[in-house]
Amino acid sequence: RALIEALETARQGARSFGKSDRLWQELPTQGSIQARAALGLDSRPVVLLATNVLGDSLILGREVFSRSMAEWIGRTVQFFAERPDVQLVIRIHPGEKYTHGAT
Repeated sequence: RALIEALETARQGARSFGKSDRLWQELPTQGSIQARAALGLDSRPVVLLATNVLGDSLILGREVFSRSMAEWIGRTVQFFAERPDVQLVIRIHPGEKYTHGAT
């Protein structure tokens, strides 16, 4: 139980945990009001599409929903383009900054 609580505390505080030496979140935590303002979002509900690192999906063989991440993103954008009641935010995996070339 203590280990789970320590992991959750690290996650909420955007700190590394255990043997994980890579800190993905390099910005301080901010509230939803500040995040919405920075992204130009209004009061409608927000749907977050958090992408994976391309290599992770390919290596694990988990292209079960679509043939590629690009197709998955495209299909998702098409779906939400017809949903004016919500706002779609796409967050690229922070590990992409460590890749070389297009992914």
